[in-house]
Amino acid sequence: MIAALIMEIVTFVLGIGAMNMFIGEESLQTAGMGMYISLRAEDYEAASKMLTQFMKIRVMYDDFLVGYFQYFNLAMAPAFLEFGNASRAMEDVYAKRIVEGFTKQNLPLQSKIRISSQPSGAKIYLYTPQGTWEDTGKTTPETITREGPQTQRILLSRYDSRKKYHRQKIVLLSATAGAKIEYAANLYVNPYKSTTGATEYAPVYAHAGAVEP
Repeated sequence: MIAALIMEIVTFVLGIGAMNMFIGEESLQTAGMGMYISLRAEDYEAASKMLTQFMKIRVMYDDFLVGYFQYFNLAMAPAFLEFGNASRAMEDVYAKRIVEGFTKQNLPLQSKIRISSQPSGAKIYLYTPQGTWEDTGKTTPETITREGPQTQRILLSRYDSRKKYHRQKIVLLSATAGAKIEYAANLYVNPYKSTTGATEYAPVYAHAGAVEP
C-alpha cells in the first residue's frame, strides 16, 4: 500500500517535470523563431526584444533543470542539459547578429539596468553561467551597462549592523538593446536574512525561484 502510494507520487512528480520541460522548450523555440523572422526582415529592434524574452526563458529553464535533475531524474539529465547548452550557443549567435544590425542602422546599442535599493549601499552580485555569484565591487544605486540586450540575475546584499544579518534579495531583470530600465528593491520587506552573506544565499536560493519581479 505504502509502496504503491510512493510510486504514484514519484510518477506524478516526474510527469509534472516532463511537462514543465516541454513547455520550456516550446517557449524557447517560439522566441527563437521570432528572432529569426525579425532578423530576416532586418527588424533588429524587434529581434532584440525577442532575444531578451529568449534569455529570460532560458535562465528560468536552466534553473528548473538543475533542481529537477538534482532531485528527481538524473537519467534524463544529459539530453536536457545539452539542449540548454545549445540554447545558450544560439543566444550568442543571435546576439552578435543583433549587434551587427544595430550598428549597421546606427541604432542606440547599449542596454542599461539601473538598480537601486532601500536602504541604499547594497552590494551587487551577478549570477554566472558557472552557478556562482560574482562580486561586482559596486553598491546600489548603480547602472549595469552592456553592448546589446542583457538579462541579469542580480543578488543585492546589505548588512544590518543593528540586527547582525545581511538583508538580501534576488532580482531577474532584462533590457533590450538601446533601452534603459530601472528597478528599486525594498530590502526591508520580506528579505532573505543571511548571517554569512552571499555565500549562504547562493546554494539556498539560486535555483529555488526566490526571484523578483
